Amino acid sequence: MDLTESYAKVMPQEVQDRYEFIETRNAAAVLAATNKPRFDELVSVLNDFELLTDDLVVPGGQESDLAARLNRTFRDRGWREHEWTRRFGWR
Repeated sequence: MDLTESYAKVMPQEVQDRYEFIETRNAAAVLAATNKPRFDELVSVLNDFELLTDDLVVPGGQESDLAARLNRTFRDRGWREHEWTRRFGWR
């Protein structure tokens, strides 16, 4: 898997300073170019998110409090999990 670094060009520096990014297929640049409102929501969520001590020390079971808070933040903005399958071919 080839890693890319398009996030370095499109993600605000304050967000880059808070996280370590691992990206494939120029995902950040693609999202920023194709769906700016969703990209801006992602930046906002990442910028506002706070890691709490309890997130690291309290067992989570199926979904930790950290994952639940982060998932709820995205769901409140209308985000949903979805799997995409695309098949390309030549005729």
